[in-house]
Amino acid sequence: MRVTVGAAAAAVALSGLSAPGVTTANAATTTSENVTSQVAVCRYAVGSHKKIPVRSGPGKKYTVHGWISPKRKAPLFGTCATRGKGKKHWVKIVQGKFKGGWVWRNHLDRI
Repeated sequence: MRVTVGAAAAAVALSGLSAPGVTTANAATTTSENVTSQVAVCRYAVGSHKKIPVRSGPGKKYTVHGWISPKRKAPLFGTCATRGKGKKHWVKIVQGKFKGGWVWRNHLDRI
């Protein structure tokens, strides 16, 4: 993402007037910043009596990389999704042993 100083600050700096925090040197300078997108994260509990497959992508066609036990007590943290069918109803796990894996939302209870 490119960040530039606003036109008003540049005009003040170029006219020689001083403004708090603005100098001629930084008024015309552009900088680059690495900005990471933030995704809403929800907390889930296992809501199934059977082991839950953790897949490499959002769908049954993706490879199973692991299984979550129905006895798991620790919460799972993943992207927020609603129950239903289709790609938007899959939760991407964002931390822990299953980070990066996908679980069908219908197997989870939101806590």
